[in-house]
Amino acid sequence: MSNYWWLNANPEDWSFSNIDVGETVGYTLYNESGNKHHIFKNFLDAKKGDMVICYDANSVRKVVAIGKISIITFSLKIYITCCLMLLLI
Repeated sequence: MSNYWWLNANPEDWSFSNIDVGETVGYTLYNESGNKHHIFKNFLDAKKGDMVICYDANSVRKVVAIGKISIITFSLKIYITCCLMLLLI
């Protein structure tokens, strides 16, 4: 059974809107300062095949894509493949 996860992106840094369907992006479990991302345990609980609701925060404030976790590495990085882009209206 797949789990569903909500993942926020700050469009000032990067955006799910810039990812094409079929494209895979990596997401580290730690930020640039070496601190754990918010709700770190969820990243550890995520499994290959789980679905991701991709939300662009701040000025966009919309769900912009649906993705699927395609790879989880031992270096604590997950890779999300974009499955569906949503129209921004």
